[in-house]
Amino acid sequence: MRKKRAPKASPPPSPGPIVSRPPGGTHAKPILIVDDDLLVVQSTCDLLASKGYETHGAHDGEEAFRVLESVAPGIILLDLVMPVMNGYDFLRRFWERGDLAAIPVVVISASNVKNPAGPVEFLRKPIDQEALLALARTRCGEPGGSVP
Repeated sequence: MRKKRAPKASPPPSPGPIVSRPPGGTHAKPILIVDDDLLVVQSTCDLLASKGYETHGAHDGEEAFRVLESVAPGIILLDLVMPVMNGYDFLRRFWERGDLAAIPVVVISASNVKNPAGPVEFLRKPIDQEALLALARTRCGEPGGSVP
């Protein structure tokens, strides 16, 4: 007699999108952070918000598409290994959408990732704060200055 396998546990429910807006607003484009690690999303949002950037966090690709319905970010920071919709699947759908094509994507990963075969940049985890802030300034503008 064969033993029945226990059903696979589904991933824990997402706590929902995270939004950080600096007091007084900003002139820079917002930033979308997509990562299933709540600590990575929150700490990245906190760092960028402390420098004056508006940030939006999503915990998987599906949630990121929901955020993109109402937010036009200057850049998307994307983890590749996530439940529900991983980064590779997100990129495939993202590149099919002409209305999103102009938004730069930066893959953030701790592992040696295979190239997702598209126009992306890479930042290795743990994220170098100075490199991230330089990228934000280049792609989103200065929070108190002009938008690129």
